[in-house]
Amino acid sequence: MITLYTEKESPRLTYSCKHIFTHVLGHEFRITTDPSEKADLRYATSKGADVLTIIPNGLLFEKGIRKQTVEATTWEGLTALFPTEGDIPFDIFAATFYLLSRYEEYTTDRCDQHGRFLAEDSVAYQYHFMEEPLIDQWALMLQSKLGELTSPEQPRKFTFIPTIDVDNVFAFRNHGVLQTLYCLLRDKIKGKNELFNLRLNVTLRRKEDPYFNLVEVAEMHKGLAQKPMMFYHCGCFGKRDKRVMWPSHRYKKVRQMLEEKVISGLHPSYNSSAQWWRFKLENGALRHCLDKSVTEHCRFHYLRFKLPETYERLIEEGFQTDWSLCYSNDPGFRASTSFPFNFYNLEREEERPLRLYPTVVMDKSLRNNLKLSLEESEQYILRLGEKVKAVNGHFITLFHNEHLTDELEWKGWKGLYPRVLNAME
Repeated sequence: MITLYTEKESPRLTYSCKHIFTHVLGHEFRITTDPSEKADLRYATSKGADVLTIIPNGLLFEKGIRKQTVEATTWEGLTALFPTEGDIPFDIFAATFYLLSRYEEYTTDRCDQHGRFLAEDSVAYQYHFMEEPLIDQWALMLQSKLGELTSPEQPRKFTFIPTIDVDNVFAFRNHGVLQTLYCLLRDKIKGKNELFNLRLNVTLRRKEDPYFNLVEVAEMHKGLAQKPMMFYHCGCFGKRDKRVMWPSHRYKKVRQMLEEKVISGLHPSYNSSAQWWRFKLENGALRHCLDKSVTEHCRFHYLRFKLPETYERLIEEGFQTDWSLCYSNDPGFRASTSFPFNFYNLEREEERPLRLYPTVVMDKSLRNNLKLSLEESEQYILRLGEKVKAVNGHFITLFHNEHLTDELEWKGWKGLYPRVLNAME
């Protein structure tokens, strides 16, 4: 049990302590405001005798949201935010709260073409620690400074959670007669004979559709300690939504069959994060397909969400977890931690009952945005995985079923993926 003395309590401080001590380190903790009690750590404006002291910068005792000036220093070779003059040279609890609560995402109106917070506007990008689980590293360093408290009550172990987004289950089938004829004619005119033959053979049922590979993808994870997560797109056909024009009975049967092999979640369509009636319809469609009364897990298509509205709506709908917390274009740690944590609503000033699972790396980011080769992508993934292993955290990867086939442009990724699974298990 770690006892923290503070001159006054706040929900923000409790939230930060819960993540550092309980989620990351596996310790129980208590907060006291009684100066006569023996404490293991002091969070106060003045130092105490023979007790490690962290001096607050004030953020955790504020209410409301205002633009913060975030300065950086270094601590034992690590980047540290909100410098102060304590035994530890920065306010570790304020820095943790700022990063976990996604405070910076509340204080800007700038966004990309999809309405998403820009990675380059984050302090992690500006101070070059995007690829570091910095909060977890701070926590382990703090534990070493506490000395005798180095044996946690519940030691943490590295956890690997592979996740699959099912945006598109058919490359060619069930697209409608007119669309199929148009695509065949286009392939022929452009001289794409290999693509023409593949499309024709799939359409005529001579060959299985290359994207209809969910059973094969699920089997890749056989023997892993954790079941893979599979997030199903249930929206309609659209410019940024690739679902077929009508439901497939075979697809429905496959999803039901895979319930024993994967953990299913909803992958809401592009517009559903802003149009809640769409979200409700899609959630209902998935529940009906899987014969479930509640959908527990969510990851938004294009990783589109807005704080705090989107998460509050998930809570209203009975969701327990969200897996959208990563950047589409930049791999790394959006909240600077690899451990799951609860959403903190800054407008309500309270921790909310929605568990956020930070995803670390996505296949599209490596190939399409960073322009990495197959070998470079594999090494990039494994390097991030090793950083998570070093803190005994959760390494969450995001791949797409349509990229795990050798029939089309993502050739080689079907072979890369099992190597990643084996290396991280």
